[in-house]
Amino acid sequence: TIRIAVCSGIKYAQKLLDVVRKSGKEYHFVEVMACPGGCIGGGGQPRSMDTDIIAKRMDAIYSIDSHSAVRRSHENPEIQALYANFLGTPNGHLAHELLHTHFEDRSALVTRPKDEDEDEEAEVCGGAGPRVGIVYATQTGNTKDLASQLAADLNEKNRLGVKAKSIDKLDPASLSEFDYLVYMTCTFGVGEQPDSAADFVKYLAGAKEGTFKDTKFCVFGTGSTAYELYCKAALEIDAALAKLGGTRLMDCVKADESVGYEGFYAKFLDALVPKLPEGCPVDPVSGIPFLYTVEPSTAESVPVSSIAPNGYDYLLSTAATDSTLTLDLPRHVEPGLYKVSIHVPNADEMVQKVLKRFDYDNNAVMEIKQSIAEKPIFRGVTHVRMGQLFRHLLALQAPAGHAFLRSLASLCTDDAERHTLEQLLKLYPKQVVSYIDIILRTQSTPLCPSFLTSYIPPMKPQVLPGVVVGDTLTIQLGNQDAARHYLVRLIPVDKVPGETLIFADEHGSFAAEYLANRDSHVTMGTDPAAAGAALAAGTNIVYFGRANDTARAISQSAVAAGQDVKGHIRFEDW
Repeated sequence: TIRIAVCSGIKYAQKLLDVVRKSGKEYHFVEVMACPGGCIGGGGQPRSMDTDIIAKRMDAIYSIDSHSAVRRSHENPEIQALYANFLGTPNGHLAHELLHTHFEDRSALVTRPKDEDEDEEAEVCGGAGPRVGIVYATQTGNTKDLASQLAADLNEKNRLGVKAKSIDKLDPASLSEFDYLVYMTCTFGVGEQPDSAADFVKYLAGAKEGTFKDTKFCVFGTGSTAYELYCKAALEIDAALAKLGGTRLMDCVKADESVGYEGFYAKFLDALVPKLPEGCPVDPVSGIPFLYTVEPSTAESVPVSSIAPNGYDYLLSTAATDSTLTLDLPRHVEPGLYKVSIHVPNADEMVQKVLKRFDYDNNAVMEIKQSIAEKPIFRGVTHVRMGQLFRHLLALQAPAGHAFLRSLASLCTDDAERHTLEQLLKLYPKQVVSYIDIILRTQSTPLCPSFLTSYIPPMKPQVLPGVVVGDTLTIQLGNQDAARHYLVRLIPVDKVPGETLIFADEHGSFAAEYLANRDSHVTMGTDPAAAGAALAAGTNIVYFGRANDTARAISQSAVAAGQDVKGHIRFEDW
């Protein structure tokens, strides 16, 4: 049995593939007609949207065929003469050499290679301020080329740092998150949407009223006036976005391929640029857009406490051992156990190396700002001394990101240093090095503070157990020096009525010991079996530490003791 499938229209080819994948059906021959109804309804024929006329034309073709003297290609006298006088035997050596071909994978010629950073989270100019999206739907690639050109032009003129994205690579619901949306599409077949837009069209049909109320949009359509439904797909999307609450930046643009897209695109770009926001400032040396700019401030000084985010204190450490750190509190705090959110500063030696590397003044007052700033900059810090920037705000010891390495390599003028960066890019992400290591390795490349602040992520806090006694806070943080400032926020720990056993891990054992000598309701255990015994005696347990095997052993011990874990044991994760 020979199994044959016929698809009338490109969009049904995808549906057939889905059927084959799900059902496992096999076909020996598949005919895919790009135009619904076959070539008789295609662009090479007189156009008609009347299905009756198309049907009559098909009947006429079949009638001509049925009355033809020669109906099979191999019976054609000219073909027979060609074999008799030149090719020889059908499927013979010469015929096979001239008429047969072999498959070669040429997909690379028509498929765009994946960008190195396509799935990488934007490190600069992508996460703050109004979001601008350039989205395209294409059938043959022309609209994609226009969208890519638009992204390049807007990055140059508006410094937006955007990329054109195919609609089938995005979650349709995510488009309403854009503050500004530029949608570019062709019209395919008989006024149809491109195949890649199928899911988006379905989403728009079922979306709720007001879905795009916070989005300003415009639509750029490509097509030909030779077709009756000129740019129908673009007009449909434009109408749908407006119906769902979107605000038009301009009327839908219809670009006619019969006279060339260039003139339409140029007018569209000139009209669009002033309607979109200005993006991030750009480094005049590298042309790379910045998320932040760091420039000299007119302020004469910055109080050291001003870099503390809301809820944090700027505390000086007064004592340090191999395992604990003691900090003076600026106000009275109830004694007891706390979770401590602490930003550990970069070591002074490291900071001095950075300042020396770039010849920065430690006490220079700088202003951190962003062209479009709707979110707090660096946890609300806008003015900082240069030394504080590298000591308290930038995570110098974090693994260097791919975009940082790539941008730095493009700026590097020293051959040896550039070679090092290129090797690190090849090894990324299997092998990574810290930002501070890269900065000190590339001594020849000048970098401005805006470049470093835009690429190096802000420092993140650690959460550790701490004990407050008197006016001091003690935390377990080894290998630290006294006389350093830390950004600290205290988080109270809920107290449980009745006797409580603190079963602490390596991070909290010192706190349990510290409190056990001052509170008869607090004891310490080091064996999971002790938890079961304590529960059996009617003692509630609070486990302070990270969820790990020890925590699971406590739960198992509690169950073995016949206790309700939920009612008598509580885990406080640091």
